[in-house]
Amino acid sequence: SISIKRCPMHPPPPPPLPKTDGGQDLKEKDVNLPYTLEKVDGGNYCVTYTVPRDVAGRLAGRPVAANGGLFELKQVRIDGQQRLQTVFFSPKPEKTADAIGKVLCKRMALEDPDVECSIS
Repeated sequence: SISIKRCPMHPPPPPPLPKTDGGQDLKEKDVNLPYTLEKVDGGNYCVTYTVPRDVAGRLAGRPVAANGGLFELKQVRIDGQQRLQTVFFSPKPEKTADAIGKVLCKRMALEDPDVECSIS
């Protein structure tokens, strides 16, 4: 019998994106987490994402690579809800915040296929 192994240069395809309530596949650009973005000192921005409490620690434990940067996330509690925050400098902060949110959403979907991410 012949056994076929996948070459490390060609990793397996990523799992499918979460589905909408209507069962339609989401396009990558449509998947994101809700967030708030505010300008802080020195031209930096602070982005805050609302995430389920049970995954916040795991998400905060792994930096996010997005738009050419590496973003460390920390857990915070605001108004009784678990959130993740990071501070960054970007000439296009909304695009950076969207890119980070998409990575977080994908990670949540990998851990729990029933996770619901916002549709933008």
